Amino acid sequence: MCTYKTKVICQTSGKYAVGDYEWVMRREAEAKRFYEYVRGQDDDIEQIAIAANMSTSDITQIKNHVFYNKYIKWDGSISVFNPQYDMAVAWRRLSNGKPTETDFFIVKARVS
Repeated sequence: MCTYKTKVICQTSGKYAVGDYEWVMRREAEAKRFYEYVRGQDDDIEQIAIAANMSTSDITQIKNHVFYNKYIKWDGSISVFNPQYDMAVAWRRLSNGKPTETDFFIVKARVS
C-alpha cells in the first residue's frame, strides 16, 4: 500500500482504489469479511448462474479463481488474491438475486 499525502492508494488484483485512509481501510475490511463468508458458502453458485444466465460450471470456475485458487504474486509469494471490494459487492448482489449490469461485467470478465 502506498500513501500519497493524505490519500491511500491500494492495489488488489490489478485495480487501484484511491481515497482517504479510513475509507480505504473500511472497504478493505468489508471485502475481507465477505470473501471469508463466500469461502464458507456452497449454495451461491446456482443462484449466481441463474442471475448471470451462465452455467454452474462457469460460475464454479470463477468462484475458484477469485476466492480459492493460489497464484504467484509480484513479491514471489503464493496465495489467494487479496479481497477486492468491487468483486465482493458484485458477488453479494448476484447471490442475492439483485445484480446490476456492472456485476455481470465484473463476473463474466473472469471466465477464461
